[in-house]
Amino acid sequence: MAMLKDKVVLITGCSSEIGLSTVHAYSSAGAKVFGCDIQQPPAEISTFPNFLFHSCDVSKQADIDATVEACLRFFDGRIDVLLNVAGVSDQLGSVDTLDDSQYNRVVDIDLTGPIKLMRAMIPYMRKQKSGSIVNVSSKTGLGGASGGVAYTAAKHGLNVAWRYHRKGVRCIAICPGGMRKIHQPFSQAHAYEQTETTGSLDQKNGPIANGPIGLEEIANVLVFLGSDLSSAINGVALPVDKAWSYV
Repeated sequence: MAMLKDKVVLITGCSSEIGLSTVHAYSSAGAKVFGCDIQQPPAEISTFPNFLFHSCDVSKQADIDATVEACLRFFDGRIDVLLNVAGVSDQLGSVDTLDDSQYNRVVDIDLTGPIKLMRAMIPYMRKQKSGSIVNVSSKTGLGGASGGVAYTAAKHGLNVAWRYHRKGVRCIAICPGGMRKIHQPFSQAHAYEQTETTGSLDQKNGPIANGPIGLEEIANVLVFLGSDLSSAINGVALPVDKAWSYV
């Protein structure tokens, strides 16, 4: 499958979970992948001939600036797809229990970082008159009950809609829900997670057809949305949850 042949894609959170699965999927589809994460990537992708890695903490402006500069320099100013995947959870913290440091960390990584990356990359996409931005939001970004207050607020903010549609730039948010549990503990403060904070997910699996969503299923959706096959899709917050949002 070469539906993304030679397209340049920047993927945040590339070293684990959704991001890692997406690196595999985009590489298989022929893309040139520039991955960034606070963690080093696993050996399985570090040797991919079309994969480059840059260390980045998306909560730090200096890291974002360095990542954008490195990506654009290596690919001669071209960026076709931006995938904001990196994220952290707030452990379902309610508004009366979440302290400022935890709230700020979640919002900085889940919302402010993606906004800064979009701000940096959109001028280049507008100049090209083409580009796709896909932000990984959450089922929580469609409601207010399945996540903590910081996570919910941040994920709602990732739907930037279709402001640049006349410039050839598409902006889409996907909202995964009912994912298989991740294996990385929240307590690892320096390791990014991409998680769906559903709390009692095991009890909710009944309504989810064929069980939880797999990481590779989400990655396949991201491949489609980054390709020209999805050119008519723009400005949407797209559930990826086997209809769980509507149960």
